[in-house]
Amino acid sequence: MDQLTEPAGLVALGAAAVALLALLLVAIVALRVRRLRAEQRVVLGGRAREDLVTHAAALQEAFMTLHERVEEVAAGNGVVLSSITHRETARLYCKQVVDGRGEHLLSPEEDEAIRLALAGERSTVVLED
Repeated sequence: MDQLTEPAGLVALGAAAVALLALLLVAIVALRVRRLRAEQRVVLGGRAREDLVTHAAALQEAFMTLHERVEEVAAGNGVVLSSITHRETARLYCKQVVDGRGEHLLSPEEDEAIRLALAGERSTVVLED
């Protein structure tokens, strides 16, 4: 017991305490890494070998391809949505747009919404009584 009170014994006790603290820290980090990998498997599905950066890059590439395809196909085509709300009722109208023009008679607000959309502007028009 006298050996633990001597300088070498005190250094050994200090080293043991530091080692125990390091072991505890390693256990905590290992547990967090395990949880992180489990969460990655949820996001990545069956492709557990792929990392999140590669997965995000693949998603971005797929999105850009889809965006380019939509730009090719949807030139001026789509729908315009209008809603009219009252206290007791609400109505939603959906009118098809082909080549930038409505297939049915459009209100001035719907025409303006289409003009803004084709110009690349994002806007919401709200009319109040």
